[in-house]
Amino acid sequence: MHALTSRGLARTLLGVPLACLVFMLAVVSTRSREKLEALRGHGVSTTGTVVVEDCTTEGEVAYRFIVDSKEYRSKGFCPVDCKTARDGTEVSVLYDRRDPNSSICEPLQQELGRMRRFFSPLIVAGVAGVGGIFWFTRRRAPRIVKAK
Repeated sequence: MHALTSRGLARTLLGVPLACLVFMLAVVSTRSREKLEALRGHGVSTTGTVVVEDCTTEGEVAYRFIVDSKEYRSKGFCPVDCKTARDGTEVSVLYDRRDPNSSICEPLQQELGRMRRFFSPLIVAGVAGVGGIFWFTRRRAPRIVKAK
């Protein structure tokens, strides 16, 4: 059995967590894209209202809307400022008619663009990081020092 070299140890300690992070980002990105594609194909527009007491500091706005006499709540990046919005401010909501729990309050194209701007660079950077780890820990030929 071979002992783990310092190069192999470095690849393991750096590469495995980074590869796991890239994998998780890819899964989240794929699930988000699937949700948006479902909304594109089965989306229904309605009017919702902002719920001010549930706004977050990350820029997400809590909103609620009614479908078939049932209230649904969600959070998203709505085109309103949570700090200046009042409880009950109207927002446009797009929900999946098959599952109203799946909804967005931002226009679909903006949501797709935001997702692309966020996830794509992270995944590319993660893949480049894994490649960089292997490149920096590659086996290097020993240097020959000439005697003078």
